[in-house]
Amino acid sequence: MEKSTKLLVGAAAAVCVGVVLFVFFLDRSTHSSREAALQIYEGMKSQLAQTITTGQQRLETVIADPRAAADEDCHIVLAEALERHADEHDVFLRIRPDGILDCTPAGAPADEIDLSSRLYFDLAVENDGPAVGEFLVGRVSNEPVLAVSNVLRNEDGSIGYVFATGLKLNWLKSVIETAANEYGLVVELHDAAGVPLSYFEDSSALRTFGQSTRAELVRLPILPDQTDVHVVILEQL
Repeated sequence: MEKSTKLLVGAAAAVCVGVVLFVFFLDRSTHSSREAALQIYEGMKSQLAQTITTGQQRLETVIADPRAAADEDCHIVLAEALERHADEHDVFLRIRPDGILDCTPAGAPADEIDLSSRLYFDLAVENDGPAVGEFLVGRVSNEPVLAVSNVLRNEDGSIGYVFATGLKLNWLKSVIETAANEYGLVVELHDAAGVPLSYFEDSSALRTFGQSTRAELVRLPILPDQTDVHVVILEQL
């Protein structure tokens, strides 16, 4: 009886030790994953901030060109800017104060296109200056882009035109791939309603990762005080 009791006690102790070790490992693993997720988030935020700063500087260069306000030469300055920066920009556009697109690198659009409901247009008019708009799928490149905008003012200070450009975000795809392959994490961008932005649905990393149970590690704004889009980083359980 005494021997059996010792065996039971020993077995119970072994189970307890196993549970403790499992909890310790799980805590350590989760902590490590969260640290990796935070590092990924900080890297994304920094890279996106730099991308926006560079994009706005290029947009200001376009606006400062006297041809930008001219009906006959506007498309030339837009086309030149796009040719110089095609690797990083999807398009450059000029929009009237009423929201109607009136100049593209290819010239004036054949049909009337109303962009007054676009966030990048509304914010530029509201701020009377530089604005960060929404994440979109570029019409030209069919790739994920972030729209940014700024205004050209008339001599009396009123808004003459809103200029916008789409910043390509190809580097985000490599972030997603690295997060999945090296850390076993999924990186998503969610809009203000918490809906994942659609262009990430085609990511090979997401397809490889699958749709099984996931634990959310990070949900933080990609650009605090500028957009309602959040970075969400998850770990598969």
